[in-house]
Amino acid sequence: MLGPAGKFVSKMLRPVIESAPFIIHGTKDLSLKLNKLSLPYVKLDNGVLKRLYIVSGDVVAFYPNVNVPLAHDCALAALAHWFSLQDNISVDKASEYLHLFRECLSAADDNLLCQFDGKYFKQKRGLAMGVASSPDLANLYGVWHELRSEVLKSPDVAFYGRYIDDVLALVYATSEANAINLLREGVQFTDCTLTWSASNQFMPFLDMTLYFDKSKRLQWKPYRKPLNHFERIPWISSHPLYVKKGTFIGELSRMATLSSQFDDFADACKEVADIYIARGYPPMLIANWLKQNYQTRWDTRLRETSPPRADVLVLKSEYNISWDFFNVRKLEEQMKNGWLEALRVSTFGRADTIKDLHPAVSKTKFKNTVLTDLRRNGGTLPPGSEFHPSMVGEGAYGQFYRLDKLGLLDRRFLVSKKRTTEIIDLAAAWRKSVLTRHDRQVVKVLHRKDDVDRDPSHQTTLDMWLNI
Repeated sequence: MLGPAGKFVSKMLRPVIESAPFIIHGTKDLSLKLNKLSLPYVKLDNGVLKRLYIVSGDVVAFYPNVNVPLAHDCALAALAHWFSLQDNISVDKASEYLHLFRECLSAADDNLLCQFDGKYFKQKRGLAMGVASSPDLANLYGVWHELRSEVLKSPDVAFYGRYIDDVLALVYATSEANAINLLREGVQFTDCTLTWSASNQFMPFLDMTLYFDKSKRLQWKPYRKPLNHFERIPWISSHPLYVKKGTFIGELSRMATLSSQFDDFADACKEVADIYIARGYPPMLIANWLKQNYQTRWDTRLRETSPPRADVLVLKSEYNISWDFFNVRKLEEQMKNGWLEALRVSTFGRADTIKDLHPAVSKTKFKNTVLTDLRRNGGTLPPGSEFHPSMVGEGAYGQFYRLDKLGLLDRRFLVSKKRTTEIIDLAAAWRKSVLTRHDRQVVKVLHRKDDVDRDPSHQTTLDMWLNI
C-alpha cells in the first residue's frame, strides 16, 4: 500500500510543483531561466559598489531532517490553494480529493519500517528516499520556507533557484562573505542545515559550470564530475544501431542545453565523440553522426516545448531482431477496426454485423454493475480524469463503454522495448523468490514453535521446511 499511496501523492502534487516558484526542474529549465537574465556584473547601490557573485548552497541530509508533519501541512496547503484556482473542480470534489490526499500522505510516510541485520526498525524522523512522493514533499517544504524569506525579495538577490537540496543564487554583494551571510541569515529551513559557498569567477552546479567570461558576462558550460567513469553503450553491444545513434544524438542535445557559447558546445561535442570512439565506435561513423546533427541541436537548444500528453497506447516488447519486421501500424488498424465493429454490435446488435466478428467478441456482454459503479463513484477519480456520463451508452445488450468517447480510437500505437533479460536478471529474480518464501516459512516456523511449546510431542523436521 505504501508504494501506490506515494505515487498518488506525487501525481496529485505534479501540477503544484510545476507552478511553484524557486523550483528548478532540471538543467534545461535552469538554462532557459538563465538565458532570460540580463545582469550587469557591477552595480552602484547608495554609493556602494557591489559585484555579482555566484552562490551555491546545499541542504545537508535534507530527507532525514525534514519535519514530516510540517511537510505534510505544507503540501496539503499548497494543493488546497491550487484547487482554489481551478474553475473545473467544485468545492465538494476538492474536499474529497484533499481528504484522500491526507490519507495517502499518512499511508506513505507514517510508520515506515526497514530491516537491517535481521531486525526491524521504525523510521522516527525524516522522509524515506524510496517513497515516490518524497522529492515532491521536500520541494514544497523548501518552497514554504522560501516564500516567507524577506531576503529573496531583496533587489540584491538577482536570481534564486533550488533543485531539491541544491541551491543556486546570483547575489550582488561587496564580498564573498557578504553574499554568503545574506543568504545564510535569510534562507533557513526548519530542522535543516544549509551550507553556502560563493565565487565571482566560477561555480559548478548540477552538471553545468557557471562562470564569468572576459567581458564579465554570465556564461555556462557542461561540467563533468572528477569520478565520472565515461560509461556508454559499447559498440560490441547487441543494441540496434538506431538505439546507439539515438543515445549519441541525445548527448549532443544535452551538451547544447548545458552550453551558452558555441565554442563550449563544440569542445563538449569533441569530447563526447572521443568517448564513443574509445568505446569502439568507428570514427567515421561518429564523425558522420556529429556532422548531421550538431547544428540542429545547437539551434533548438532553447526551444520551449510543452511535453506531449500520453495520447498513445504502448506495446511492450524487447530487443529482438524479429521486432524490427513488425508492422505496428497494421496491428493498430486491425485493433481499431475490431473496436469499431464491437462498438456497432454493442449499440445495435445487428446479426449481419455479429456474424463477421470473432465468436469471443460477438458473445461479449458488458456488466451493468461495473458501469453503474463508475457513474456513482465518478467523483472519486483524480483531477484530469473526470467521468462523463457520455462515456457509457445504452445498447442492445445494456450499458457499454463508448470507446469513441474514451479516446482510445484517437491514440497512436508505440512499441516500447525493454532491456533483454540476462542470466543476472534471472538470478536476481530467483534470489528474491527464495528470500520471500524463506520469510514466509520463518513465520510458519514461529507459529509452529508456539504449538511445540503447547504440545511437546510435536517436532519440527526437514519435511516441515520442505513443505512450502
